[in-house]
Formats: sequence, C-alpha cells, structure tokens
Amino acid sequence: MGSAWGPEARSRSAWTSWCADLELKVGGGEISIDSLGEGRVHSGGGDVHVGAISSGTIKTGGGDIIVTVPPGIRVWQDLSSPLGDVISRLGGRGEPAEGQPHIEITARTGTGDINLS
Repeated sequence: MGSAWGPEARSRSAWTSWCADLELKVGGGEISIDSLGEGRVHSGGGDVHVGAISSGTIKTGGGDIIVTVPPGIRVWQDLSSPLGDVISRLGGRGEPAEGQPHIEITARTGTGDINLS
C-alpha cells in the first residue's frame, strides 16, 4: 500500500521505531512512534505517542496526544482539544526567519489531552 505521503498502514493498534514519511490510520487503539519524519497519524479512539517529530498532523477521536519536539527548533503549533487540556512546554522559541528550519505540528483530539514538550 502507498500514498502521496509514502508508506501507509491500517491497523487496530500500531507501534513503530522510526519512519521518515508515514500515513497511519488506526480504527481504535494506541499508536506509539519513537521518531517520525513527516506524517499523518489518525486514531479513531486511542492515545497517540510520538517520541520525536519533524512535521505532521496527529488526530484522535478520543485519547491523549503526547509529542516530543527536538530542542532549539522553532515550532508552529495548531492544537485543539474541546474536552481536554492543551499543554505546550516548548516555551517561546519565536517565529522562524524565512528559510530557517522549523516544525509544523497540528494536533486534534475530541476528548483527550494534548501535551507538547
């Protein structure tokens, strides 16, 4: 299976150590990724843990999202949880200058917490 984003996987739950580009869809289970280059991760209902990310979109219908960002990199964040807490421990890293490396993270959960650190 493949997509415009690279490898694609569909499962009830998933774990992977490292993937450069990934589109992952899980119907109802936990997703755990040690390191992700660029990707889209979606769980219908379950927690999503990403140990390190370069850029991506993470969504879960009901579950927590926990993402670790490499230190010193500027981050554009778009985070939403209508029925949970949204916590970003990244501090003020400032807006990236034109051409400067940065990470874009979009995280959405319906009923869980989002934690960026």
